[in-house]
Formats: sequence, C-alpha cells, structure tokens
Amino acid sequence: MSFRQWYDGRISEAKGRLKIVILGSYCLIDRLRELKRYLIGNGYKETRLVADFSYPNKESWESDEEYNYRKSTMVIKYGQVFIFVFFDNVENQGVVTEIDFLAHKAQQKTQFSKVLIEDSYRDKLSSMVVGLMRLHKIDHALFKDDNELKKLAHGACFRCLHMLM
Repeated sequence: MSFRQWYDGRISEAKGRLKIVILGSYCLIDRLRELKRYLIGNGYKETRLVADFSYPNKESWESDEEYNYRKSTMVIKYGQVFIFVFFDNVENQGVVTEIDFLAHKAQQKTQFSKVLIEDSYRDKLSSMVVGLMRLHKIDHALFKDDNELKKLAHGACFRCLHMLM
C-alpha cells in the first residue's frame, strides 16, 4: 500500500467519525438540510442539524428556557465541529444564543467552530456578536450564495479534521 492510499484511507475513516453540528435559523431549514446533505455526500457521515437529535421529554418542573438550555447542553456535548450560519432576512437570535452558549460552556470547542455569514447580512450583524467571535477567536467568513456556503463549511470541516487527527 502506498503512502497516498494509506493517507486517503485514514482521512476517509476520520471524516466518517467527525461529529458536525450545523446551527442556523429554522426559517430556512431547507437550506440547512441541503448543507447537511452536501457534507454527508463528502464523507462527513455524522453531520446533524439540531432538529436531528432525539431529546428527552421536558420535565414537569422545567420552564421552556431550562428545557432549551438542557437540549443545547446535549448538542454541545455531542459535537466536535460546529458550523453556525447567519442568513439574511430571518430571525437569527437562536444562533446568537448558541454561539454564546458554546463560547461560555465549552470554550475548548470554539477552535473547532466556524461562523458563516450571508454577505447581505454583514452590516446587520450585532457588534456584540462580532465582539464575542473576536474575544473567543471563533473563525468566521462571508458567503454570497449556497455554493459558497457549502465550500466554506466543507473547508472548515476539513481543517478541523486535521486539527483533531
């Protein structure tokens, strides 16, 4: 076996085990699902949206906020790589909360995160979010269309794959 065959086999095997979570506004869930399908098609078999997880039932004593916090904890514990997507013309507050949650509850995972921002949304992004990304050194990039979104997400996953190998 050549080195190249050995290396390609190792990469393929590692891609299949890498646990990726895509987080974005569910107003555009079809675009998020398409990104998920793209990553799976490129060998990242363990790619999930937050909606893909099975959650325990809400306890009678839990408020909605407590339950959502518990669910976020599960997702953060599962994932190794996190792709946060900000789309234009939708509510992105959930994504902001999830980035904040990751930055404060799982700081060691921020280096394996990528924030992707639709170019037309750039000027609408809160300075608080930009400050959070800079403070926690969360990588980010702008995308113009879904093809660019897919390529940037794929590149982020590949970079993280090598960091985790």
